[in-house]
Amino acid sequence: MHIKNKYCSQCTENLIYKWNGSPHDITYHTLLPILPKIISGRCEKCNAKDTIYNTDIVWKRTTNINTKLTLKYWGLQLLYQQQHKHNRNYTKGYPYYCEGWCKYCKNLINISAFYSKNTPPYMSNCIECGPKVEPYYETRFIIKQYDNSWPKTFAIISGYATTGQKWTDTTNCNSDHKLHKLISSRKKWAQRLIGYSPTTGHNEPSWATNFSIADACYIGKIFMQDAIYYVKNNKLLLIYCNDPQRQQFYVDQFRTRIDLHNKIIPDKKSTKL
Repeated sequence: MHIKNKYCSQCTENLIYKWNGSPHDITYHTLLPILPKIISGRCEKCNAKDTIYNTDIVWKRTTNINTKLTLKYWGLQLLYQQQHKHNRNYTKGYPYYCEGWCKYCKNLINISAFYSKNTPPYMSNCIECGPKVEPYYETRFIIKQYDNSWPKTFAIISGYATTGQKWTDTTNCNSDHKLHKLISSRKKWAQRLIGYSPTTGHNEPSWATNFSIADACYIGKIFMQDAIYYVKNNKLLLIYCNDPQRQQFYVDQFRTRIDLHNKIIPDKKSTKL
């Protein structure tokens, strides 16, 4: 393989720092230890004799994967195609540790993610927050009724402020109205449901609609959503809107996450079915 840029650790780190965006995007310097490298050689930038890193790979990965993905998911996608230095593949469920920003309190922390098809990623080691499961994985849904009239595959999209964001009631309602209007203009099947967290009480009125995955993610991005749910033959899947690979994370059986509206209703004025 031809390597265009062969830089030492310091020059590679400077290169990544220079490219790095806001602290809530990816902190690329934390990936330095796992980048493909040549054991030893001279840096093409400063001519120092050092461990040489293949910076072609850095740029290939960073330009092909959307930087709005949180660090752990980006790192996992990177390692999905690479072997760990201990010759273990993260796709088999090997724990992955790196540095990142806690999405709850915004502190710089160590992130541990455990990836497998049936296990949600975990964020831990934050002094302020302690271990937490991604809120998307504990979501339950309030529905008036769920029967055979529902399609076997459908997306769940919200127009309300995504987890961690705060909008006014007016902004939330206007966004929800625009989303419903968009769904209606496409003449798509639609049903109202409310996704809520049994832990925090956070809830988002949403729409179940039979868009394709690609269309649902595109609409999710329009309405500033981090992710959408997709139900496929009763499997509840989580898909991040900014993920170009549309990777599907299994959450649970959809039927087990349903609450009829007369059993549980979150305490919020605007959550009317």
